[in-house]
Amino acid sequence: IIMNNNPIVFISHSSKDKDRFVKGLAEKLISRGINPWYDDWELEFGDSLIDIFDNGISKCDVFLSIISKNSIDSRWVKEECDAGFVKKIAGETKFIPIIIAEDNVKLPSNVHHIKQCVIDDINNYDVKLDELVNDILGISKKPPLGTLQYLDDEDMVVFKKLGDFCLDNGFDYIFDPFEVSKICEKTIDDLLEYVEALQEEGYLKDEGGHVGEAFMSKSFTSRGFYYYFTSFVENYNEIYKNLIDVIYRLDLFSFDEIVEEMSINKHVVLGLISYFKDEGYIEVYRSEILQITTKGKRHFKNF
Repeated sequence: IIMNNNPIVFISHSSKDKDRFVKGLAEKLISRGINPWYDDWELEFGDSLIDIFDNGISKCDVFLSIISKNSIDSRWVKEECDAGFVKKIAGETKFIPIIIAEDNVKLPSNVHHIKQCVIDDINNYDVKLDELVNDILGISKKPPLGTLQYLDDEDMVVFKKLGDFCLDNGFDYIFDPFEVSKICEKTIDDLLEYVEALQEEGYLKDEGGHVGEAFMSKSFTSRGFYYYFTSFVENYNEIYKNLIDVIYRLDLFSFDEIVEEMSINKHVVLGLISYFKDEGYIEVYRSEILQITTKGKRHFKNF
């Protein structure tokens, strides 16, 4: 959930799109408890346009960039988006491009890697609006994590043995049935029930296989890693907090830099980074460089 009950959302747009789309969007947002910074409502006669930057962009929790045939060539919109993107890189705001699909414009290069909200019909977008509102409020689409109530002791013995193996070989390791049998010291047929139970809980996933095998090759999911980490790794809470501190200090970082900074089992570090990525706490900035997201900053504040 976002840091305040009524997040401030700056709407960067071309004036030519006000009546066509933007005013209606602002009205829909405010009716859902979101505070849009919309210039027609915020600026009075005699106010400086610099207030857009001083009181709008600088104070917003979320920056919406309306990308249309009208905004794409606007120098003013570009200035706003540049300022918003700087705040995104600094981890101070969430940047959401909103694409008006019917305009069929070429997207700016700096939004190619960002998940976009695409409006297919500007007169009928309530479903897409609900998704946008949930993203603004930080409400995850993912169902809540379950508990271990359906796993018995023998399931957890198998789970721990596979996790212990991954401490030395990486949590992206792919096990074929014969390896699982060897690691767990059970026959493949005996393992079938345990492996299926772990997969149903979301801790293992299929990685392909061959006809005739009792079950497909498996690997850990990020959820599976996280449960192993919190259940069986000593001082897991301290490791978690230390990793957060390193991420904040480095700001932009690679996997190798994080591993070097942490000075612990690299597979634990890489597993946590992959988990953070899947949860949306960090994202790819460019190539192999990662950065913390606004969602990540808000989540990590609890630690």
